[in-house]
Amino acid sequence: MEKFFSLIFTLLLIFFVLRLLFRLVMPLALKLFLKRMSKNFGAQPEEKSENDFTYRPKKDKNGQTLSEKLGGEYVDFEEVKE
Repeated sequence: MEKFFSLIFTLLLIFFVLRLLFRLVMPLALKLFLKRMSKNFGAQPEEKSENDFTYRPKKDKNGQTLSEKLGGEYVDFEEVKE
């Protein structure tokens, strides 16, 4: 019976210590997280108009794009107005 009470006491003690640490640490962690997110939000590129579009094909480890590997021609995009 003594072991049972010591176990309950230990679990309650751990619970209250963790609860106290959680209350102290979480506001600091939240502040750091929000600060990082605000930096990322502020570093967004300038706004472009709807007609500005730049396509940059991805290159593989050899520095070739998919069209260079496969060959062929590049066809300019033409917008179709309805």
